[in-house]
Amino acid sequence: MNQAVKSFIRKHELIKPNDRVLIAVSGGPDSLALLHYLWVYRHEFAISIICASVDHGLRDRASRDDYEFVRAFCEERGIEFIGAHLDVAQFAEEHRLSKQVAARQCRYQWLSEQMEKQEANRLATAHHGDDQIETMLMQQVRGSVGYSSGVPVQRPFAPGMIIRPLLSVTKEMIVNYCHKEGLSPRYDNSNEDPTYTRNRFRMNVLPFLKQENPNVHQHYQQQSEWLQSDHQLLLEMAEKEIQQIVPRPWGIPLALNIDELHRMPVPLQRRGIHLILNYLCPEHMESIGALHIENVLHLCRKHTASSFADLPGGLRAERSYERLYIKKRHGNVEEKVNLSAQQIPVPGMIKWNQGSIKAEVFQSPPLQMNGFDFSVFDYDQINVPLSVRTRRRGDRIDPIGMDGSKKLKNLFIDEKIPLEKRNQWPIVVTNDDQVLWVPNLRASRIAQVSNNTKRWLLLYYDKW
Repeated sequence: MNQAVKSFIRKHELIKPNDRVLIAVSGGPDSLALLHYLWVYRHEFAISIICASVDHGLRDRASRDDYEFVRAFCEERGIEFIGAHLDVAQFAEEHRLSKQVAARQCRYQWLSEQMEKQEANRLATAHHGDDQIETMLMQQVRGSVGYSSGVPVQRPFAPGMIIRPLLSVTKEMIVNYCHKEGLSPRYDNSNEDPTYTRNRFRMNVLPFLKQENPNVHQHYQQQSEWLQSDHQLLLEMAEKEIQQIVPRPWGIPLALNIDELHRMPVPLQRRGIHLILNYLCPEHMESIGALHIENVLHLCRKHTASSFADLPGGLRAERSYERLYIKKRHGNVEEKVNLSAQQIPVPGMIKWNQGSIKAEVFQSPPLQMNGFDFSVFDYDQINVPLSVRTRRRGDRIDPIGMDGSKKLKNLFIDEKIPLEKRNQWPIVVTNDDQVLWVPNLRASRIAQVSNNTKRWLLLYYDKW
């Protein structure tokens, strides 16, 4: 193991002279072996090390005993030690997380703080080759947007980098190292609990792979590195392309042109959508799966004018004709704004949503009879009073210049009115609830002016 880890560290330049390395240690075989190894070779690597241990408080006395074991181990060898007792259970309850997810978030938040406080530029964790296999298999089964590339050898973290020096070795090699060096690590019984997904992969799938090829971890590690480098290149290409469609900074709501998105190669489309979703809801990055990205792209491929897909973090992707919107879910396209029907005084004016409707009566024809934001009717042919309301199921209008009637739903579709605006659009109706006017769109031929008209009603819609 010694030579394998040393070669791996040098190949990937994980450690450099004068680095200050914070080592995350639980007391189990993996992290204890990593701590011991870096302590033994600290002079050869010309580094200083600090042991960091966390008591998550999830296993009663066993959790505290593990913490005290690590502290005593460091004290015996003169290794600098820092630790913390965290109330993970309370954090999980407050943030509605599983205890495993909450423990990870609490632990890494504390480690990030300690990186800065201790002026460390490396955080070493004890992920090993078997962990890599399990992670890649789980990503494939779950449908990960990380493209099943597994655990990276290193990545930016806090003011430095997270490094994983043990990815080149197996669990068996680590256990043998502990035995050879006289180490007596702690063991967590939950690692044998089949209710956890990772444990089922470890107990059921990993032995078969190792039976087929004892060095399977090396092949998975090589594949992981290749996939990650390929993914990084495609990610950079996708970011360049997507920013030409939607320049940063990105915010909510976000809109992009579907035709422009389709000009990108599909692999870049996937990564471009992933970049946007990660940017808009970074706290839910782990919840965004391949299914969510495919659902968004499916919206863009559909031939329907309007549709939507719910996303993690309270977001919703919504298609409206040739545009794709990413917005908060409470802006639900099916959710009607609370706009109560109002009577329109004649003459007079009422406020409506983000505008106003004005009514005037003339004894002679107005200079203009119909326009984009106004329309004129025969006042004496109208069943008054008039009201304004939002659309209702089954609403129809008898448009001027057209035989028969037309559903308002089809009118909105033909005029390409975005779905979220339709439920707020003002509809002017008569006393018997006939649609008289849909501002900015169509006027009805009921009460149409003629040579016999004596009083002309002018309706004017002013959108602020």
